[in-house]
Amino acid sequence: MTPAEKLSSANHKKTEPYASGRTLHWRCELVRLRHELHLTLRDIEAATGITSAALSTIEHGTDPRLTTATTIARFFGKAIEEIWTERIDP
Repeated sequence: MTPAEKLSSANHKKTEPYASGRTLHWRCELVRLRHELHLTLRDIEAATGITSAALSTIEHGTDPRLTTATTIARFFGKAIEEIWTERIDP
């Protein structure tokens, strides 16, 4: 069980997907993964040390640093390429 799944099983909050009109550089699956597990940004912040503000910025299309992307990927038990799936040309 990944750290994200463990936290999700202890925390069953229902959240709604966020829709943004901002152009993304990479297709990011972070919002989908987070919502599938009913996790809030604060849940992930507490587990990873990445601030909820930084996570929100990433969800809205900012490319994270490699160390941040690696931390997020490990938390969800995924490869970085499974979270940032493809380049989107604006």
